[in-house]
Amino acid sequence: MKVVIIGASAAGHTVAVSLRQAHRDCSITLITRSAYPAYDKRRLLDYLAGGVREKDLLLVPPDFYQRNNINFMKECEVVSVAQVRKQLSYKSRTDRRETLEYDRLVVCSGARTVLPEVNGIHKEGVYILDSLADFKAFRSHLITDPVCIMGSGSNALSLASALARRQKEVKVISPDAPAQDAAVETLSTEVIELIGEGGIQAVRLREGKIIGTCLPVFMPEPKRANADFLKDVELDAAGSILVDEEMRTSAPDIYASGSVCVRSGAAAVNKSWDDVINESRILAEHLARSMGG
Repeated sequence: MKVVIIGASAAGHTVAVSLRQAHRDCSITLITRSAYPAYDKRRLLDYLAGGVREKDLLLVPPDFYQRNNINFMKECEVVSVAQVRKQLSYKSRTDRRETLEYDRLVVCSGARTVLPEVNGIHKEGVYILDSLADFKAFRSHLITDPVCIMGSGSNALSLASALARRQKEVKVISPDAPAQDAAVETLSTEVIELIGEGGIQAVRLREGKIIGTCLPVFMPEPKRANADFLKDVELDAAGSILVDEEMRTSAPDIYASGSVCVRSGAAAVNKSWDDVINESRILAEHLARSMGG
């Protein structure tokens, strides 16, 4: 029996480990576009502030999956799923397109960031912080120049406070974020344009004012279920995959857990780390039982 799990975050990792514990004989493949094994996203700001090392973020040592007979495929992006053939297509880091067959498919692909409509947001030198790779790249380019953080909600302010602890000059530009840290300047407005070629020299605000900056960072709050590769599966109004009490989707032999899904009839909520772990264990139990584990 071949089980393929898409996504190696807390959800995918927990399903893989729990399933291996419950069923020693099935084939388990964990495929992810990340370059890292599972890590604790809750500690990324501590990592940026220098409070923890990169290796301290990892939930398991690098050889964990191999030792537990789990095929770990990193830096591979799933692009489509053929449900009738029980086959998924993915692109490797070389951009080569390949296929992978499954008997049971588990979707733990999480949520993707929804970027604001800002002119120049895709220019080189703009940082959008979501993954360990993003934080690592940003950390390596922290210099003496001020940092301009754009976003709404608590994440932008948390990032600003973490940088202020590193003695960085920080501005937060947000339409709804009140100041919570005396070391952080907060501007209640929005950015409409990033200005500069070969690097960002300034940002233009909604009122037309221009502020000079060298290190623009986005911490966008809105996220959407990362499930565009999966067709003909029932979704809710927000685009999350609908699952039943056993974490099954509307498609045969396809399950889901984590922030990519919501249970039918339940209100959509931001799941906590513990919520994700618990429902992923539930999924693994039902999956093992369906396979005779």
